Amino acid sequence: FDTMDELRADLERRLTEAATERVDELFRRMVIDAVSEKSTVDVPTVMTDRRIGSILQQTAQQLPENVSFEDYIAATGRTIEQVIEELRPDAEMAVKRELVVEAVAEAEGIEVTDEEMEEQVRADAEATGRAPDRLLSELREHGGWDALRQDMRLRKAVDHLIAGVTAIPM
Repeated sequence: FDTMDELRADLERRLTEAATERVDELFRRMVIDAVSEKSTVDVPTVMTDRRIGSILQQTAQQLPENVSFEDYIAATGRTIEQVIEELRPDAEMAVKRELVVEAVAEAEGIEVTDEEMEEQVRADAEATGRAPDRLLSELREHGGWDALRQDMRLRKAVDHLIAGVTAIPM
């Protein structure tokens, strides 16, 4: 930057963008939570148990190399059973959110075309400085194509929900 005013303007712009993104994400979560709370979706216990297992596995993978998962749990002063029961409500709600959004996508017939996917991959590649064609081929070769399609489909379902909501200013 050539001047302090340019630096200040850039910082202000970036902070405003970050704050706007956080508020938008919070609003999306609030809409999904409101719809989920009103839904009649029953969450199968096996799905909740799988989610808890995923959370525990991610936690174990994030521990330093010399710390075992058992030592970590012991250090918290809880048993694994207590940790599982503490995680259960949040895990169940997370699964419920996913099932509700999936149900919305299904009910509304929301699909994602190959063209939409390619456009998204190219935009992502450009934003990260990667070669778009290479990223496209990597996704197709390594099984990421279908996961991306599902993510985009669910994002479109959430967008559909958001479009039907009127935000009330704070």
